Amino acid sequence: MESLEPWLLNDRLSAVPPSITQQFVSHYERQGMLEALEACIVHLNVASLDIDQVMRLCRANGLYDAMIHIYNRGLKDYITPLEELMPILQAALATGKQLTDNHIALGNKLLVYISCCLAGRAYPLSGDIPAEDNQRVKHEVFKCITCLHSKNASDSEHSYPYL
Repeated sequence: MESLEPWLLNDRLSAVPPSITQQFVSHYERQGMLEALEACIVHLNVASLDIDQVMRLCRANGLYDAMIHIYNRGLKDYITPLEELMPILQAALATGKQLTDNHIALGNKLLVYISCCLAGRAYPLSGDIPAEDNQRVKHEVFKCITCLHSKNASDSEHSYPYL
């Protein structure tokens, strides 16, 4: 399984049968090689992945780039990553304690992600958002970050929670 990694990272192997990618993901998870796995996932065609398996793994282990990749490339959804990841930062800020390195890294990823979306650039890899989606993505991301309340707002939520 590990011999696939260099091929994936060099974009020489992007379409892998789902049965192989399931085993690949399981192997890397068992070995605790999560950073290497995330690096490979963002190079894979999303159709090759067991989305449920990978998304559960991403959420459980903070593999945010892989999560964003699946939403963006597989579902053409650029808003849900913001709606799922911003509350993690909000909860950390609400404690009043100093942010952990993981929270700071997530905040930095989100800033770069928003910047890329508004500039028409793909994230986390280089390239552009498909031309047919470019204006829609810019509009939706801008609308999301400037919304008065989040999708599942509580009565105590401050105005403009994503800003």
